[in-house]
Amino acid sequence: MALRKPGKDQVAGPRPAQQTVELFSECPTLRSYLLDRKFEDGTPRVTGTFTVFLNDQGWLGCILKDREGDRALFGVGATLEELGSAIEEQLIADETPWRADRLATGNSKRIR
Repeated sequence: MALRKPGKDQVAGPRPAQQTVELFSECPTLRSYLLDRKFEDGTPRVTGTFTVFLNDQGWLGCILKDREGDRALFGVGATLEELGSAIEEQLIADETPWRADRLATGNSKRIR
């Protein structure tokens, strides 16, 4: 059985761009982590990636990857805002609980 492609008029809720703007306004450190291409001292940096997971129960999880440091943060929440807040709190903590990224390719030192 194949999935039917939805029409353009079959969109519910806010568009992803609007949700991104709202998330970034509430989570400025996460925004910087994903978009800033230079460190405070002006040296170039590799931007991070933010992946969100959803299952049929509505449970959400997320991973923030530091491609330059081959490490990752994990978060859970019931909404996109809760996921962003979970990662934001970890990023601004005195000791961020990074975990080694077992799936890192070793090519992350390259500036993209």
